[in-house]
Amino acid sequence: STLFPYTTLFRSLLSAYGLLKEITNLALKMSTTSADVDNQRQQQQSRIAIFSGHDTTLQSILGALSIFSSHPDLRLPPYASRFVFEFYTKTRNISPEDSVRKYHFRAVYNGISVTHLISFCRPNFGRFDAHSSPHEFFCPLENLVRFVHDQYFESFGNTTTNFRDACQYK
Repeated sequence: STLFPYTTLFRSLLSAYGLLKEITNLALKMSTTSADVDNQRQQQQSRIAIFSGHDTTLQSILGALSIFSSHPDLRLPPYASRFVFEFYTKTRNISPEDSVRKYHFRAVYNGISVTHLISFCRPNFGRFDAHSSPHEFFCPLENLVRFVHDQYFESFGNTTTNFRDACQYK
């Protein structure tokens, strides 16, 4: 059926939305600092968050991020698979007006970087040359935020802008 890829995508998007939204919100919290009133110094928020799930959870995340559409072998995660978002802060050569762009992430699936396969990260990478490796690429955190908050439901049509509307989609 020609609808299979779309129904798979829609199911993945709906299933992964809550988790991806939570991960995005945690990443935003980790990327900001808050004043520690008692000690009058800046203190970083949480440094690690761990979620546990099933193969279907991984399938949904891989599908929602359009990773498995690039690699069909990723559709069925093997036993004990893991998916990791690693968040980084660029500390050199950042101007004050560019401070938002200093936060980046990398997606790692079973020890292999798959950041270059994420649909909203691909434009940042351009063409690979003979010396580049997918392990070297990072995606701006703002791309993840924009995807989850602004673009997530675009596949469901122009009138769908939230989870509730997406669940009613036909």
